[in-house]
Amino acid sequence: MEVVLAKTESAVELEYRLPPGTEGRAGSTEWMFPVRIRKSSDDQTEVLNRTELLARRDAWLEKAPQFRSLCGNSVFTWTVVQIHCEVDDVSRMVAAFDLWVWDVSPDRMWQEPGTTCPSVEPALLRVGGACYAA
Repeated sequence: MEVVLAKTESAVELEYRLPPGTEGRAGSTEWMFPVRIRKSSDDQTEVLNRTELLARRDAWLEKAPQFRSLCGNSVFTWTVVQIHCEVDDVSRMVAAFDLWVWDVSPDRMWQEPGTTCPSVEPALLRVGGACYAA
């Protein structure tokens, strides 16, 4: 869950939490939430509660010491589970779900990260170097 805590011209402060009722069931990512992140208008992010996250991570690793040697790796069971142990892993996880759009207006070009063409239109097709709106 994303909660906007504060917003200015240059940044937004967000808190991400696990949904109610998921406590104790989030496995290797439970220590990561809640996390407070400051995101600037140029897409730079800063974890604001880093010390709190490190304390929760250390407590989690004390309860499950077998994960310490697996930090940064994947474990294969019925599914693939990545063992995240760094605060920067939290930023990357949150960024993967980020739908925040700063300034979308008819006179401003927008390019979604990972796409090939900027546009003011929602759908584009790139053919031979040219962009076409669909």
